[in-house]
Amino acid sequence: MDSLTLRYQINQIGLLVFVVMLCITAGPGLATSSSFGRFWLFIPFVSVAINDAAAFFVGKFFGKHKLIQLSPNKTWEGFLGGIVINIIMTYIWIGMMLDGDSMKFWVCPNTTYDLSPFKDV
Repeated sequence: MDSLTLRYQINQIGLLVFVVMLCITAGPGLATSSSFGRFWLFIPFVSVAINDAAAFFVGKFFGKHKLIQLSPNKTWEGFLGGIVINIIMTYIWIGMMLDGDSMKFWVCPNTTYDLSPFKDV
């Protein structure tokens, strides 16, 4: 492997680590300071969990066509079933989350947007 390829790979890994660390450190703070608060923090987690579970079960029961050689258990049926079920279930889950009294827990109304690390007491 020549040094140019190695340097490129190290730069790509460094960029990836930087972006991941930025998302980990800034994401929750920005999500809870927005007008919907916890809602924007939990939507990605729930959506990914729904998609993963749906793709697994649809692929397990209906999967016949392999998706990729790298992961032999992945199927096209699981991939497409995960997308469709994810859209439907996330829509239902959001509707239940923002309905009635449970909305008070998920929505954190802010009057100011202060992103400074220190506040005067």
